[in-house]
Amino acid sequence: MKHSLIRSFILGLAVFAAVPLCEAAALSKNISTPGTLAAAVGADTGVDELTVTGTIDVTDLDFIAGKMTSLRTLNLSGAQIAAWEGKRNLSSRTSYAANELPALSLAGCRASSITLPSGLTAIADGALAGTAAEKLVIPSSVKTIGSGAFAGSESLVSVEIPAGVQTAGTGVFRGCTKLREVTFPIVEVPDYAFADCTALVSVALDHNTTVIGNSAFAGCTKLESVTFPGTGKAWTLTHIGDNAFRATALKELDLTTQERLHTIGAWAFADCTQLTKLLLAPYQVFTIGDGMLFGASALTEYVPAQPRTIPTAAFKGASSLDMSTVGGNSAVTIMPYAFYGMNSLTNYHLQDNLTFIGSHAFDGCTALQVMNGPAIAQVPELGEDVWGDLDRSTVTLGVPSDMISLFSSTPVWEDFNIQQAGIDPVTSMNPAANPAAITAAFSGTVLEVSSADVLGTVTLYDLMGRTLWQRRVNAESVSIETSAWQGPVFILSAVTPDGLTATTKIAR
Repeated sequence: MKHSLIRSFILGLAVFAAVPLCEAAALSKNISTPGTLAAAVGADTGVDELTVTGTIDVTDLDFIAGKMTSLRTLNLSGAQIAAWEGKRNLSSRTSYAANELPALSLAGCRASSITLPSGLTAIADGALAGTAAEKLVIPSSVKTIGSGAFAGSESLVSVEIPAGVQTAGTGVFRGCTKLREVTFPIVEVPDYAFADCTALVSVALDHNTTVIGNSAFAGCTKLESVTFPGTGKAWTLTHIGDNAFRATALKELDLTTQERLHTIGAWAFADCTQLTKLLLAPYQVFTIGDGMLFGASALTEYVPAQPRTIPTAAFKGASSLDMSTVGGNSAVTIMPYAFYGMNSLTNYHLQDNLTFIGSHAFDGCTALQVMNGPAIAQVPELGEDVWGDLDRSTVTLGVPSDMISLFSSTPVWEDFNIQQAGIDPVTSMNPAANPAAITAAFSGTVLEVSSADVLGTVTLYDLMGRTLWQRRVNAESVSIETSAWQGPVFILSAVTPDGLTATTKIAR
């Protein structure tokens, strides 16, 4: 009997103790006076779920992040954030606006689900940095997001950014290592926006994106796809920053409709070892940075830029790329190591106004057979050891007839097999062994190309050998719209998947 009474007493205590814990597991508070949430919560700081309505300020948010470390769900959708003046430990700012999630206010919050106030208009710098959020609900009223707002939130898997957001700050999602997919509706992708998001696989950017900032996706080692939803040529991308896509897993990127793109920064696609295709709008990109395609060892298809300077190590290690116009036709200067280690390069088009080739620029281009400069205007000056161990006597150098004597009497250049450049630069640079049968005819401005065999890579050049259009077709026919390009005569080259090649000249 005694034991039975004791057992009943203990059970009664357990039930009594459990009641407040169950009630405290989910807590709801309506705050009428900002700054009083801590008093309202009292000893219940260990709750799993907190819903707050009414009006709160930055001190209430600091309390949630700093003291309520057991939270799993935080719902602020019915709350309003009031303006606040004063000093905080986490920030040097002393003034905070209404309807703004203040800087660092929820940084480190342990809730796995966070719903922000429905009337919120701004998320300040670092406001949600380092949270444990897996799910984050951002209201449609938000217009601006600050630097590092969500940086280091390593549990964040997905997030929906409202279409009304107009600006985001540097490193907004940097180091969100579980973020897999994102739609980014903001027209300017800021510097370091998604840097080191190592699980990120795909990104859909805004149709009207203007800038992709420095290191925006650098270190996103699983990033395979970047798209610009929409159609037509109204896209406004003008600039891709330094290291923008460095060390990503991009496989293909088609920018041919980005007709305003004029600058690609240094190392922008460096170490993209899975990139097989990079297509640019012909004649639009005039500036590229050092090492732009450094180490892009899988690249086989490339519609080139037209820079005045081919910078240092721009294509170093792009060992699968073999196309005569890889450097465009506008360059005056080729900087050191520009094409170092391109051991698949067999033909190279010497630019018309080329004046200088830097040290080791073609070192390691062991397959080089032809250099053709049908309109080269002078003998370029050379840096040290431009060709490395290349046996120049086996390489045909094509130049205009009135330039042959100049090249033949210039040290180093004289070692080449110098001949008069052919009038058909593409034919001379891409001799057709076992030519494939192709037919090509214009229907207005559209060039219709067909073959009895499946077409592989089809390339359209102008008469100077500059690439206008290139695609891997993998079909028996293709249509090419030529209205964007001047000149009545073009050169068409087609390669079948089994290696048969045909080159033909066609008038529009």
